[in-house]
Amino acid sequence: MNHGERLHQALNNYFALQQHQHNASFNQALVTLQQWQTKRLFASHQGILQGVAEQKAANFLFYQVYGGTHLKPVAKDIQRATNKAMALLPQTVMHTAAVTLEAAVLTQQLDEALATALLEQTITTETYAQAYRSSSTPEQRQQQLALIKEAATRIDRYVRRRLLISSFKIMRRPAYAAKLHHLYDFLDEGFDALGGLRSVTPLIQQLTHVENQISERLFNACSHPFNGVTP
Repeated sequence: MNHGERLHQALNNYFALQQHQHNASFNQALVTLQQWQTKRLFASHQGILQGVAEQKAANFLFYQVYGGTHLKPVAKDIQRATNKAMALLPQTVMHTAAVTLEAAVLTQQLDEALATALLEQTITTETYAQAYRSSSTPEQRQQQLALIKEAATRIDRYVRRRLLISSFKIMRRPAYAAKLHHLYDFLDEGFDALGGLRSVTPLIQQLTHVENQISERLFNACSHPFNGVTP
């Protein structure tokens, strides 16, 4: 499957999500869940997010990839002008965009299933753990982390190559003229956020390692799944 096909598949999955069905109560439950999860992520990883560069990288990963904060306008840009984006932006950029979108969309799918499983219950560690187990499988959670790791690694490779990042910066005006500004700004934010680190590898390895441990503890019904987990 090429980059364009991967983007199309991710877009189809994104626009099939329940959050686009104008169900206000469900959407509010989803937002509440995602805010709870974001706080949990920062709390679980606070030990490795002490530096400014690490915090900036985490903000992008937790809010944009995990949380999908600006996913809708980015998806609409790609839906409206996929062929134009493929022709305009470097293939390495479009590969990065495809993987990042896949990671974000899968996360949204898992969040929607989790929000449905919670059945409007107040979110506590106990209710969250029960809904987590009933709404997803270990394989889905492993795929989610693998895609997030791949997206971060691809962004990291890109920002270490000055010629590529320079060519991307040059494409800002054409991308805006083609009305791909949401897509461009999303990628630019990712390049900027992760480019501040010497390498994203140590951070993303620790993040995914901890999240794998937490996922295992949730599926194993440990009484305190978020406690005692170390990088």
